[in-house]
Amino acid sequence: MARILSGARFAVLLGVVACGLGALLCFVGALAQLVLVGVAFVTGLDTAQEIKKFAVNEVFLADITLIATALFLVAVGLYELFISKIDLPVGVTVTSLDDLKDKLIGVIVVALAVSFLAQIADWDGKTDLLAYGVSVALVILALGAFSFLRRAGNSSDHDDREPSGT
Repeated sequence: MARILSGARFAVLLGVVACGLGALLCFVGALAQLVLVGVAFVTGLDTAQEIKKFAVNEVFLADITLIATALFLVAVGLYELFISKIDLPVGVTVTSLDDLKDKLIGVIVVALAVSFLAQIADWDGKTDLLAYGVSVALVILALGAFSFLRRAGNSSDHDDREPSGT
């Protein structure tokens, strides 16, 4: 049975490949977004509205790149946790699934904030953004609470243990 379960860990490769391909597609999308932003810059930014849209597109470009990086880190992290260690650059460490969750939660929060920023930039002054903003805020608060409670639960698990020398 141990041999079967040990071999089953390679099923994680499906997730690694999916996240890796998703990261690659996001990086390609970021390059496409850069071309669009560059064209808008070269053709001219004549009005304040065009300049505001340009700035939001720049933030969106950074957001896509951040999402791609997070997907890449999830792919690498899953590979390291279940398959084999990889020599990663300094500062890039994945020691548990909780690390991956924290990275993903951070990216989700930023993506939600960028989405809301885009809504504000395109706001016509008539539509009601309050419900949308409250929804985004509630999701961010829920993710923050989840992350905090999970970390607090993990640290109390470690604090409740008896010292090994007693």
